[in-house]
Amino acid sequence: VSGVEVVNTQKPFVNLDLTRTGNRSVSVNVDTYLVSEDGQKEEKVGMVSGAAVYYPNDFRRIKIPLSLPKDFRFSGRNLKIVLKDNENQKGAILSTKTVSIP
Repeated sequence: VSGVEVVNTQKPFVNLDLTRTGNRSVSVNVDTYLVSEDGQKEEKVGMVSGAAVYYPNDFRRIKIPLSLPKDFRFSGRNLKIVLKDNENQKGAILSTKTVSIP
């Protein structure tokens, strides 16, 4: 996961790049969580199922709509992105990344 960009509009979303290595396509489920300010709680705020990066492409940019309370403020919060296997080992966590939201 790279190139994470949180877009705070009337309908907020996050853009991110999925990067593939090796010589085969990959399909993942992407879950996004808003981390509480104290870091103790995570609330699922978005997901995409079956996001694929097909061989021979190295990456794919995806957009994940976010479900947030009205008038929510991102500033100073963290967003956790979890990639889960959508192929062989259903649900196995492949990667986790936490990013700060400016």
